[in-house]
Amino acid sequence: VDYTVSDFGGNSSMLAADPTNASNMVLKSEKTSAAQTWAGTTLGTASGFATAIPFATGATSISAIVYAPATGLAIRMKVEDHNDPTKSVETEVLTSVANAWDTLVFDFSNQVTGTAAINFATTYDKASIFYDFGTAGATPAKIFYLDDVFFGGSGGTGGTPGTYNVTFQVDMNQFTGSFTTPELNGDFNGWCGSCTPLSDSNNDGIWDITIPVTADSTEYKFSYDNWTGEETLLAGTACTKTTGQFTNRFITLTKDTVLPVVCWESCTSCGTSPASVDVTFQVDLSVYSGTFTEVNLNGSFNNWCGSCAVMTDTNNDSIYEITVTVPTDTIQFKYTLDGWNIEEQLTAGSSCTKTVGAFTNRVLVPSADTTLGVVCWESCSACTIGLEENDWISDLSISPNPTNGIIHLEGLLTNRIEMEIQVVDIHGKKISSSFINSASINSTIDLSGQAQGMYLVRFISDKGIISKKVILNN
Repeated sequence: VDYTVSDFGGNSSMLAADPTNASNMVLKSEKTSAAQTWAGTTLGTASGFATAIPFATGATSISAIVYAPATGLAIRMKVEDHNDPTKSVETEVLTSVANAWDTLVFDFSNQVTGTAAINFATTYDKASIFYDFGTAGATPAKIFYLDDVFFGGSGGTGGTPGTYNVTFQVDMNQFTGSFTTPELNGDFNGWCGSCTPLSDSNNDGIWDITIPVTADSTEYKFSYDNWTGEETLLAGTACTKTTGQFTNRFITLTKDTVLPVVCWESCTSCGTSPASVDVTFQVDLSVYSGTFTEVNLNGSFNNWCGSCAVMTDTNNDSIYEITVTVPTDTIQFKYTLDGWNIEEQLTAGSSCTKTVGAFTNRVLVPSADTTLGVVCWESCSACTIGLEENDWISDLSISPNPTNGIIHLEGLLTNRIEMEIQVVDIHGKKISSSFINSASINSTIDLSGQAQGMYLVRFISDKGIISKKVILNN
């Protein structure tokens, strides 16, 4: 699943804490002061969803859980064929609740006047949402939040979330630590610790529990002895969902379900994994501004040997890779330069890391031959973030990057543009904001008072949004 979203027309979206529950991450969208009447956010990428929306006669609704700042605001949703944007359907709902969550049901059999009717022969595999449609941006900007989006609702037969009996099972036979009682923690019990203990009635090492779950989708993980220990799950694997710094197991429910037995910290059963697998590691050095001769992979599987595993960049794109054989067990690793001359400084608690004592490393639980996604040096994600293909800005640079505090921004614009320049941290918190009205960018920002780590510099105008990473080393 790709949780990318793409703003247009002056919207500015980011992951942020739920305004009613700080432990829940949601999508925050700001209709900026420069926003167009049609400003919106595409839920996904330009290539559309992996599976088309299953519209059929009597099943024409999509529901979205929205938090709006006022009542009576028009929220529009549009679905389309990503290969042919002329094939689309639009429908609209007015908000009836202010500053609280509300489930809005968009019935596409009731299209907006002047737009095309639904055609069940068309492939609809792309969706966008428009907040306060028809109204231009204002000061102060309007803030909206979006949580679950799911097929169905009162306008069709897809159905709203129900209550299902779900059996959870975890195999502890290969767990090498000590524990007394495994537990189940998730959205459904408030991550309560020891309130949902599992049992092993036949002493086969497989612990289970059956509970009612009232949701169409939910996050959870296994832990033990009231959070004495918990699973460290790999972001991007088939059974997980990553929100902010948290990677949990994730399921979508449509009926009573007995989930398959899974190994601790794995998406598969303990018996299905080979003793070793081939893993291709990839790291992007394009944002690293220092000097080095070679890039190395160091980990528990090669005894942190320094320069014994040399990564290569055959096409000179600054992405270095290597394929090595590793055991199908939890491994830790990091990327280094010139042996141990320079090593990654990773953020404890981030989605791809594990901290043991004074050491924070990347973590992986491989179960089959795999190629890991490209990650940026000292980051859990790729270097390129946001809408990078924009023709209204050129020669955009941030220097120095990495920085000890002061960064200088330069760029050329196609014409005189009013623009907001934001700096946000990895949790979406706005660190600074400034405005320019110019045909070029020539600005300086001081980050010296901020914590070490990765930040995003966001350039926001009615032409679109560009986000660039900056690494602060102080």
